Amino acid sequence: MKLSRFPLVDARRVLGLVLLLLLGLVPASAAPLKRVKVQFAPSLSSPLGAQIRSIFPAQLQAALDERPIDGFPDGASVTIRVEMIQLSSDMVGGGFFDDNLPSFDTVEGVALVRDARGKLIKSVPLIANSRPLYNMMDVNNEPKRVIALMDVLAYWIPRQVHP
Repeated sequence: MKLSRFPLVDARRVLGLVLLLLLGLVPASAAPLKRVKVQFAPSLSSPLGAQIRSIFPAQLQAALDERPIDGFPDGASVTIRVEMIQLSSDMVGGGFFDDNLPSFDTVEGVALVRDARGKLIKSVPLIANSRPLYNMMDVNNEPKRVIALMDVLAYWIPRQVHP
């Protein structure tokens, strides 16, 4: 049986097309997100908001140094917009959860990833919860609770924002 060159040519073409598709799907210049900006909702203008503004950027940078966000095009940036923070002051309707622990402190926001020209690439809703480890009725413990809550958010951002 005589072998034709055509199947070999077809196999090369198919392999070439597959390689081109694979190469086309991977960004040619992917790099970790280095340009990070943090914005806060106007409702966070209280003294508590001032504390968050002073601590969160460093917490977020430490989390990103530990676990960089890779895979976005060169020049891409991420803006973390913190929209709401709620420090729980009740015990879930006057009671406790089944495990006798109080309700959660919560922070909500959004991560906006933009390319070098400012075009939105990805929007990721963010939410983080933390159980108060300090006496909820003592207002002097609010700064500790905020630090713990924002640490949780900073921890999860590199794990939730990816291409």
